[in-house]
Parts: sequence; structure tokens; C-alpha cells
Amino acid sequence: MDTKVVSAFNDEHIAQMLGYLSITGMNLALLLNFRTTRLQWKRVLHPRLIS
Repeated sequence: MDTKVVSAFNDEHIAQMLGYLSITGMNLALLLNFRTTRLQWKRVLHPRLIS
């Protein structure tokens, strides 16, 4: 899990999570953004699970 305080997620955030997944061997990462009044989140799957 990686918490973010940004206006919006971008491709750099996704790339960072994909790197974490490759390094750790995990299958799922969560991006959490606490900047807005409503929690924003994004699920990032390891590429091997998508195909």
C-alpha cells in the first residue's frame, strides 16, 4: 500500500506501483489518495495477472 496526497493519480504513480509489485513478487497494490474529502483509490494488478 502506498498513500499519496496529490491532486490526481498519474502514470508515474502507476509505474511506481508496478515496480513495487515486481520487486516484492506481490500481485496487488493499492494507491490511496487522502487529499480530497472523499478517499480516492486505485487498484494496480501485476501485469502477469492481466493476460
